[in-house]
Amino acid sequence: MTLWQLKTFATVAREGSFTKAGKILQISQPSVSSLVISLQKELGVKLFEKLGMKPRLTEAGRLLLKRAESVLETTDKIPEELEEVRGLKKGRISIGGSSFAAAFSLAVIVQSFKEKHPGIEVIFKIERSGVL
Repeated sequence: MTLWQLKTFATVAREGSFTKAGKILQISQPSVSSLVISLQKELGVKLFEKLGMKPRLTEAGRLLLKRAESVLETTDKIPEELEEVRGLKKGRISIGGSSFAAAFSLAVIVQSFKEKHPGIEVIFKIERSGVL
């Protein structure tokens, strides 16, 4: 099962249409159908039933949709979270010093850094030489 299959399935479920899902995902309707069929085969369950022109979720489809939305929501957050780390908005940094003078100098630098980057957790240690 791939994220693309889950995204395609969830889009069909939300839109109630293979054609609309294809337009949203910028793929053909036959490609949408193929992805959903391969997902159904892999899982061994029918995800949709046709009532008239609209596909309707089966019980298995409703369960999968709930899980798929959770997975997709989590994966959608990954680029944003990585950007926070890359942009020094979130993360952790460890800094250490081995003498009182170094520790004092570093403390001033660390304080300035913390003011500029409040989302970064700073771990500051003073240890004997050779321990850090």
